[in-house]
Amino acid sequence: YVTSFVIESSGRATLGAGGIAGGSETLNFNAELEGAPAVLPNQIVRGTIDQNNKFDVYVFDGTAGQVVNIRMERTQGALDTSLFLISPSFFEVAKNDDAVVGTTTDSLIADFALPETGRYVILATHFATIYGGTIGTYQLSLTLE
Repeated sequence: YVTSFVIESSGRATLGAGGIAGGSETLNFNAELEGAPAVLPNQIVRGTIDQNNKFDVYVFDGTAGQVVNIRMERTQGALDTSLFLISPSFFEVAKNDDAVVGTTTDSLIADFALPETGRYVILATHFATIYGGTIGTYQLSLTLE
């Protein structure tokens, strides 16, 4: 069970959302797919995860057998990043919370062979998805081999 809270400038703590931490199934990303920006290989995109924006949605086209690397790195704040990769068939096929456990809270889906050809979805979020409390800015990059 995860809960979040916000400490206001006055020092007062306000309780936020709480619930069982899940995976990509907790994120209602379908509504954002139509306007989701495409990420090109070797391009860096930047975003912000905060109390009003719990996740960002990106898309890219891939071919079965291509090897993908997706990196999400915190650039400011206390953001504990988390990544999900959704296949063209809408199955969660890869995820990562901490690239190297104990040394970083950045996320990396490394050397993952795409299982099918089509449009993939990247979900960029924070630990505990909709219940997470860490916020900040990030940069995301994609490589395809």
